[in-house]
Amino acid sequence: MTKRIRKKTYQIHSAHLLVTIPCLFPSHDSKWHDTQVYRAERGGYFIAGKGGSRSRWAKQTPQGAVPGEDFNPLSRDCWVYPNKRPESLIAT
Repeated sequence: MTKRIRKKTYQIHSAHLLVTIPCLFPSHDSKWHDTQVYRAERGGYFIAGKGGSRSRWAKQTPQGAVPGEDFNPLSRDCWVYPNKRPESLIAT
């Protein structure tokens, strides 16, 4: 998966996996997710994953939420404030 954000390209296949965020929900649950934090080849960090219709990765459609996948750059605050959850540190 490749995504271009603010003139910077992020590629999962060439990034270094740092951590997998554990999920307590079973895979058939709508809150289930598979989430990882990566370091990009040229620097920078991003969070990537997929999940059910009630997870942070859900996509909104006219019919409601559906399972989805995506990735987003992380702000520098995630390394300054390591006790914050990575989901709360997505760069805006």
